[in-house]
Amino acid sequence: MSEPILIVALGGSVCGLDPHTGAWRWKNALPGGGFGEVAISVQDGYVIASATGPVVYCLDSKTGAELWHSHTEKPGRATILVQDELVYVAKTGVVDCFDIDGRLLWSQQLPGLGSGRLALGFPRNVVQADDIGSR
Repeated sequence: MSEPILIVALGGSVCGLDPHTGAWRWKNALPGGGFGEVAISVQDGYVIASATGPVVYCLDSKTGAELWHSHTEKPGRATILVQDELVYVAKTGVVDCFDIDGRLLWSQQLPGLGSGRLALGFPRNVVQADDIGSR
């Protein structure tokens, strides 16, 4: 089994750090993917990531190399869930479903539910929407 890498996402980039020393292993700036907050889903061998642009990326978790990228229906803060080799990305009131190779399988708008951050879930696999708190 290979040495684990701590995955960190911030400012439109995803980085891999040594979990014992904090040393940089790699950085991927997600070219064309937007800036700011980055949603990630860390899996065995790969990381699914999406910043604010209408793009989702799959990166090699050991090297940070891009394995594929695909366009999402909308830009915005993403919620990402991986289940049964399918990648679900929710942004701005739309859920996109990709296969594990990055091919778009379907896209579903959620009319009448708003365009805020979305929560996604299957039994024992839930990703909550960000809690932006009261203002």
